[in-house]
Amino acid sequence: MESYRCGLVALSADPITFGHMDLIARAKERCTSVVVLIADNDMKRGEYLFSLPERVRIATRAVAQLGLSDIRVIGSGGLLVDTYLREGCDVLFRGIRDHEDERYESRQMQLHTLILPDLVGHIVFLESREEYRLVSSSLVKAFVRSGIDVSSFVPSFVKQLLEERICGQYKIAVTGCQAHGKTYVAEQLARRLRARGVSAHVIGIDALSRELYGEDSPGAQFVRDGIAGFFGEEMLIDGRKNVRRDVLKRRIFASETKSEERELLHRLVAPHIDRLYREAVSGKRGIVLVEWAQLAEMKLSHWTNHHSIVVSGADPEVFRSTRAISSEDAETMSRFQWNAEEKAQSLYDMASLAGNGTVIRFVNRIGDAASLDSLAHSVRELFPSLRYEGMAS
Repeated sequence: MESYRCGLVALSADPITFGHMDLIARAKERCTSVVVLIADNDMKRGEYLFSLPERVRIATRAVAQLGLSDIRVIGSGGLLVDTYLREGCDVLFRGIRDHEDERYESRQMQLHTLILPDLVGHIVFLESREEYRLVSSSLVKAFVRSGIDVSSFVPSFVKQLLEERICGQYKIAVTGCQAHGKTYVAEQLARRLRARGVSAHVIGIDALSRELYGEDSPGAQFVRDGIAGFFGEEMLIDGRKNVRRDVLKRRIFASETKSEERELLHRLVAPHIDRLYREAVSGKRGIVLVEWAQLAEMKLSHWTNHHSIVVSGADPEVFRSTRAISSEDAETMSRFQWNAEEKAQSLYDMASLAGNGTVIRFVNRIGDAASLDSLAHSVRELFPSLRYEGMAS
């Protein structure tokens, strides 16, 4: 494999994706140094979601996450060959996904060689890895518009920027142990944010589960049939159109229930929860509070770009009594759910690994309005670009 002194990787990067980052890393394997050029494509002028300076900043942060030395990110609206000459490059890398892409890129590179004949023999095509072959900036933006999670395609901070720019959504999770008041905190937090002129919405994942179990659809009936297959027909009520949720919860957390059965149930239910979540979040602008006890255990903090509030209750007995949760049920669930410290540590670790996110610890005390006001202020400060959404500061 031939090595080079300085390689040029030219991208529009609107926004940068893991496919782009992989291309940059593979180019660096063959070069002492790499220049990443964020450029404007004449065919896309006026269509970019992010301005050129924004794309340079985003790409710079993403490239830094690669942890590689001697890679510089620059922006230019001029000719690619002029950047190649100015930066003293001796090779130009182009990423290709398939044969059709290769033909297009070959024609484009031929045009550049008309301007700079010395480029001939100094253009290297790198074929995308299989896992990135279908990934493009356009696809990622289309997915975000449809409410599809793009954590597998872009860094967490890029996903957050896309959701803010395209959907006007600023997401943060509210999690904690059962009977510690996380639902109460989420609702009070939303109320206080609205009082500050910020649109705020609460989406409860447990509420989506209840909706699914009673939904009148063939897909939901398939789920109910599956639950009956796992745990018996006695799990269904109302002519098999609903589920005994309390009984199901006890069965899920029962010691005799095998982990394989829980995994099968999760695989049955999870795609429908994703579907209902997309429907619930669609069209909502402002701060979206995703309330769910199992966020950390299920390793799904990427849903909210690793922003989360971990609620621990100073008065758990009060909330347990309000929700009619027996001490026995609470003890059973506690065997399968982490405590607040464990949840917070796991969420912090995931945020650190993703290079994005904030974990806030909150002790919920009955009647402590001042702490809730302070929490609302902290959440508001997490998302400074909200001021550009026509909402009050």
